[in-house]
Amino acid sequence: MSTPFYDLASLVVVPSGYKSGKIYAQKPLTTDGQLTFTRASTATRVNASGALETVSSGVPRLDYTNSSCPKILLEPQRTQKLTYNNDFSNAAWNKTYQGLGSAPVLTANYGTDPFGGNNAWRIQLNLNGGTDSSSRSWMLQSFNPSATVTLSIYIKLNTAGTKTFVLSDSGGDTVTVNSTSWTRITQVENGGAGEFRFGLIGGSCSDTLDASICYFQSEEGSYATSIINSTSAAVTRLGERPQKTGIGSLIGGTSGTVFFEIKTNKTLSGASYKQFFYYENAAASQAYMYLASTNYIVTNPTLGNITSSIALQPDTTYKVAIAYASNDFKLYINGVERGSSTSGTPIDAVNIISIGSYQGSSEFNEMTFAQYLHFKSRLTNAQLAELTTL
Repeated sequence: MSTPFYDLASLVVVPSGYKSGKIYAQKPLTTDGQLTFTRASTATRVNASGALETVSSGVPRLDYTNSSCPKILLEPQRTQKLTYNNDFSNAAWNKTYQGLGSAPVLTANYGTDPFGGNNAWRIQLNLNGGTDSSSRSWMLQSFNPSATVTLSIYIKLNTAGTKTFVLSDSGGDTVTVNSTSWTRITQVENGGAGEFRFGLIGGSCSDTLDASICYFQSEEGSYATSIINSTSAAVTRLGERPQKTGIGSLIGGTSGTVFFEIKTNKTLSGASYKQFFYYENAAASQAYMYLASTNYIVTNPTLGNITSSIALQPDTTYKVAIAYASNDFKLYINGVERGSSTSGTPIDAVNIISIGSYQGSSEFNEMTFAQYLHFKSRLTNAQLAELTTL
């Protein structure tokens, strides 16, 4: 970028420095720019070495998934319904067969897992030629759902080919995999019976399966989140929120620009919405950006009441900027103007900001952010295009 945006910004947060309860800003290098971070539980992240590790309660997750540069990972509360989610020798897993099928054969510590550890399992399943549903070879675990659940596993084939197998909580829903590299397979189940089923069933699946597997998960929600490991009981990872009070001196008055480099891992449907930036003043006047139905960015009237002309896709990086001044609002995404408004008055005397969630609410978005910048002036349209160009 030719424009010195970091010099122009009043607040710069590029995830790097952190400690329990804090995310440090690069500008200013004082407590004025430190974001307070909360998550009252442990959680997992991919560290700089590519390994999966557990971080303590209250520690921000600088996540390096598929990247050499860290991003802050923010997720809502989720509960791992399965016990012993990566110990398939435990009696919690019912390894069974019917008809001509034979019982699953499981081998622990079978090569490296997707994160370089020695936690992969080999599973061998065989229907022995059984072609109807009376022939089965699978592993099961019951759990207690109260809503839509997402099932997920990491899997790779041990020999090249294409294999179809059951991944279901209620019946014979199938998934096909054709890779000898690790991939995460997910299945969303609506109102199922509360049983995690993985394996083969005659007439629906391949006759045999020789694969490496690890990190099974069943969580209530419509998409898979980061790995939640368990032993003898279900485990809940609580929602997380970076925020800052008393930040008015860095946000500015009734004009400014907010910029994010983000990636969302969620596809919305229906009328749901999830915040990814929010602020308010002492009088509780609010301004916010959120993902609306099917991932359109929407702002409220004090940020121009704009709806983006494109929808954000999961697992895709976006640079997003909102420029605001009285009756003058612009939304730029990846170098292109994607919305505008000539009506509205921004709020002044900002007291608190919140990233990835609505202040005082459980409306959490699932996202990573790689940069957050705030400017105390409305950048020009040419600067907005430059700032947001990938």
